Amino acid sequence: MFDSFGRNSRHYQRLEVRMARLERMLAAILEHLNVPYDDSKAQDQMVSNRVRELVHAGQTIAAIKQYRQDTGVGLAEAKDVIDGLKGS
Repeated sequence: MFDSFGRNSRHYQRLEVRMARLERMLAAILEHLNVPYDDSKAQDQMVSNRVRELVHAGQTIAAIKQYRQDTGVGLAEAKDVIDGLKGS
């Protein structure tokens, strides 16, 4: 599927992965500088509708896998995010 600029959804997926990496790098810099930063809103925005659907359907492993694919995060971080979604 293409948007009005002729870009496909893969283009946007790559941008989302790059954005997630930049956000993690920024969080690491802020932590190193001891600057408080609440990234819960940023993490919540990175969760795709597909991941939310999988969580709602009780497919935790599939949701973790999809979240990792979407964001490029590690297993432990993805599990924490998905567990947080299950609790909300």
